[in-house]
Amino acid sequence: MKQAILIIGYKSIDNIMRIIDYFDDNFQFYIHIDKKSNADLTPLYTIKNKAINIYKEYKVYWGGVSIIKVSLFLVKKALEDKNNIYFHLISDQDFPTKPVTHFFKLAEEGKNYLVYEKLPRKIWDGNGGLDRIYYHFYDNFNARKYGIGRLLSFLVYL
Repeated sequence: MKQAILIIGYKSIDNIMRIIDYFDDNFQFYIHIDKKSNADLTPLYTIKNKAINIYKEYKVYWGGVSIIKVSLFLVKKALEDKNNIYFHLISDQDFPTKPVTHFFKLAEEGKNYLVYEKLPRKIWDGNGGLDRIYYHFYDNFNARKYGIGRLLSFLVYL
């Protein structure tokens, strides 16, 4: 049984290298580097004896739908290998705080930290959670520049 480490990256290639080095060969790596990034990927291509897949398909924007698109893209790629049973989605800024044996234990116990609920959910106050669904325009506009963030927040409020 293999486990897949899915990494959404932008610039922290050194940390991605540390993550890859941390895990043994029971893990396969699926790494998406933001298309906007100009980071030097050469170190990733020089790693031997590890199953590493590197992609640069999408421009990724903080808080945007593009993060979901990249996550689904990585899951789809990892599912192409039927030996991948367990998946861990992280960013290039993350680093595991548990020993590698902990990841095997989670898989053996069938632990899953991803859940979903059908909306509206009657036991939730208000409109059953429908107020939690809104669209930010971060894939279309840089909310961190020129006060656009306030304008976007106002549009979401409307």
